[in-house]
Amino acid sequence: MVGAMEARHAMRRTLRRGWPYLVVAFAGAVIWSTVWGAHVETIPAGADEETVGSTGAFMLLDLVVGVIAVALIPLQRRAPLTIAILAALALAVSAFASGAAILAAFRFATTGTRTGVILLGAMWVLSGAGNVAVVFPVLGSPAGAGETVVILTLGVLIYVALVALGRYRQARIETLRLVHERAVNAERERERHVKAAREAERLRIAREMHDILAHRISLVSMHAGTLAYRDDLPREQMAQAASVIKDNSAVALRELRQILGVLRDNNDSGQNAPQPTLAQLPALLAEARASGSATEIEFFGISAEDEEPILDELDPSLSRAAYRIVQEALTNARKHAPGLPVHIRIERTTGQLSIEVRNKVPPGTYHTNNRGMGLVGLSERLDLLGGSIDYQRTSESIFVVRAWLPWW
Repeated sequence: MVGAMEARHAMRRTLRRGWPYLVVAFAGAVIWSTVWGAHVETIPAGADEETVGSTGAFMLLDLVVGVIAVALIPLQRRAPLTIAILAALALAVSAFASGAAILAAFRFATTGTRTGVILLGAMWVLSGAGNVAVVFPVLGSPAGAGETVVILTLGVLIYVALVALGRYRQARIETLRLVHERAVNAERERERHVKAAREAERLRIAREMHDILAHRISLVSMHAGTLAYRDDLPREQMAQAASVIKDNSAVALRELRQILGVLRDNNDSGQNAPQPTLAQLPALLAEARASGSATEIEFFGISAEDEEPILDELDPSLSRAAYRIVQEALTNARKHAPGLPVHIRIERTTGQLSIEVRNKVPPGTYHTNNRGMGLVGLSERLDLLGGSIDYQRTSESIFVVRAWLPWW
């Protein structure tokens, strides 16, 4: 069964590769039969043996040369111009070689150089002249000047048509290649954009989860640590710490569910959970102070007539980024310097909003060369908004975070 299928496939491959040569051989046989059949009919019934013999010899020569020309066609891939010239020269004595010469000329015109095409055209003219000068007199019917011009002109026209068809095929192949190449490049570009979009979405999700959860978990961790290591706390403080743990755990769980709900929702309705802005900054500061952090904040350049900060009038994306900066700074201060004071300065200058957060830190707690997810996320967030962030530990053991955002 398998052997029979392989045999059929092999037969199909052979036919696909060999059908052009079969067509060439068939065309040559038809032309040979037509030409020599018409000539034989012109031979008188009582013609001498010399005339009949010369006709038979030329018919055989025509057939042999034509078969050789057809047999050379498969070799044209290795020597395109040489085989095309040999097939063209065969036309001088062989009508059977017409199909081979036409196919060889067409193939070379498709891929050949301009110089080669001109040289091959000269061989076609030379072959036509040789046919008129040699074959016609031997057959007893020399061609006149008018017939010679017609034969040569016809040969030139056929060759020009073959060159035109070959060049058209070459242009079409090149066009298809360019279309395919563009399609491949477009697919690669699409895949690159999809990959970049997925990577950006992963980074966005990582930033959001860190921004939302790190603040809550740091509160839980700090109060849990207090309960674990301070067994001498009064009952009221223990209850307060447990309440903070309970409340922040519930809030963290709720916010995590909101994120996961957005990720699971296949219908992009744009109804994502609202993100906090500077309008929620008082609540953030209240949480920090409730956790035992002495937090101070100053505003410069963004006060209304009643000297209250106009937090709710800032651009939403700017306000969200500013909130995250303060939140991350408070979270890091709580993790690395719990209980120590934090000073926040928010200032509006010409075309810019600057945020500075300072907190004193114990020796050996901050390592600014190890960038955490929060600082990386803030840097990426500010880059998208055209801002920047910088942070360092001063010689006075004060950790300073400075951020700049464009003011719109």
